[in-house]
Amino acid sequence: MTDQPHPNVYTPETLAKRWRCSANHVRNMVKRGDLPAFRSGGRLLRIRTADVISHEAGALR
Repeated sequence: MTDQPHPNVYTPETLAKRWRCSANHVRNMVKRGDLPAFRSGGRLLRIRTADVISHEAGALR
């Protein structure tokens, strides 16, 4: 987790860089339902910034 400005949405790759994990780990979190996401253009996985912040806040408790 960094203090960089938030983009509108994250890709699994950009979120993995922020969280210092693999993009596959982020995708697995989405598959398990641990992290909400949506598909853009039918295939591209995107994660809303609000969901990232909410997940980070929950993880810090």
